[in-house]
Amino acid sequence: MKNLFYRLCRVILTLLGFSAASGCAVEYGCPPVYCEYGVPTMEFKVTGKVTDSETETPVKGIAVTYIQHNEWERPDTVWTDEDGRFLYESHDFPSDSLKFKFTDVDGEENGGEFETKEVTVPVTQTAPGDGNWDNGDYSGEVDVTLSAK
Repeated sequence: MKNLFYRLCRVILTLLGFSAASGCAVEYGCPPVYCEYGVPTMEFKVTGKVTDSETETPVKGIAVTYIQHNEWERPDTVWTDEDGRFLYESHDFPSDSLKFKFTDVDGEENGGEFETKEVTVPVTQTAPGDGNWDNGDYSGEVDVTLSAK
């Protein structure tokens, strides 16, 4: 009796133009429907170390920025620490490699003036996504050597 009532309601609502409101419910054997707005994304984490190409010593204070797939440089910046290390975490469209830009913005202050360098970093999946828009977590690691200007 209950099923007959729900079927009748769906038919009437459909005729009235409310077909979206009359969807089948999971408890009646229909598969769940996921409504999402967006695009596929991946969360990523890239770590690395920046060193001077001549002395092989770590370089502190290098600005590390992410260059998106459309060649736009993101405004969020991370900086290398005393050991030349950095960690960049963010999200973007799924990809098997990411591009980063390394810029010396402090001049002679941290061991000399260095050329700007762009590096493509391969990333691998570390955790699966949910099967919808979330493509999972990815990580990569890179060692970068900068030359003096």
